[in-house]
Amino acid sequence: GSLVSILVVSIIYEKIRVKVQDDLALSQQEYRLAEQRQRETNVELGKEIERRKVSEKALLESELHYRALFEESSVALWEEDWSLVKMYLDNLTKEYGGDLAAYFKENPQAVMRVAALIKTTAANRAALSLFELSQTSIMPVNLFWLLKDLLREFLIDQIIALYTTGHHHADVSGRTQGGRDIHLMVMSALPAGYEKSWEKVFTSIYDLTERIAVEEEKKRM
Repeated sequence: GSLVSILVVSIIYEKIRVKVQDDLALSQQEYRLAEQRQRETNVELGKEIERRKVSEKALLESELHYRALFEESSVALWEEDWSLVKMYLDNLTKEYGGDLAAYFKENPQAVMRVAALIKTTAANRAALSLFELSQTSIMPVNLFWLLKDLLREFLIDQIIALYTTGHHHADVSGRTQGGRDIHLMVMSALPAGYEKSWEKVFTSIYDLTERIAVEEEKKRM
C-alpha cells in the first residue's frame, strides 16, 4: 500500500514538475517575444522621431522661406487671425441659420463686435510703407481700422465671401497713419490648411490712388 502511495505521489509530482517546466518555458518564450516586440517598437519609435525631425526642419525652412518672400514682396501683404470670427459665425449659423447678410442687416452693431475679434499677426514692409507705419509703430488691431470711415458694408461683404467661398476682393477707401486718403483694391483669401480654423487670412493690398487720380483728371479735361 505504501508503495502504491509513493508511486501515486511520484506521478503527481512528475506531472506538476512537467507543468511547471512547460509554464516556465512558455513564460520565457513570451518574454523573448515581448523583448523582440519592444526592440521593434524602439526601432519604429526611433524612425518616427527621425521622420518628425526631418518634417519639423522642412516646416521651419518652409516658414522661413515664406517669411522671406512675405517681407520682400513689393505687394502690400497683411496677415490676420480670424479664428475667433470663425467660431462666432459657426455659432451664429447654428442659432440663426445661414443667412448672414440678413442677420447683419438686422443687427448692424454685430459688425463691430466681429471687427474686434480680428487680430493682425503680420504686415510686410510694403504694407507698412503704404499705410505710413514705421517698424516701431503700434500696429492697428486689424486692417479694418485703417479703412476710411470704418466701412461696415465692406466688412460684411468680406465676412460673407470668406465664409461661403474662402476669398474676397473689393475696391475701398483707406486712410494712412498720417491721415492721407488712399484708394485700394483689397484681396483676401483663406490659405490651404486654414479653411476650417481661419487662423490665417492673407490679404493683398494694391494702391489705386494714382490711377484713380489720373482717371479723374482725364474726366475733367
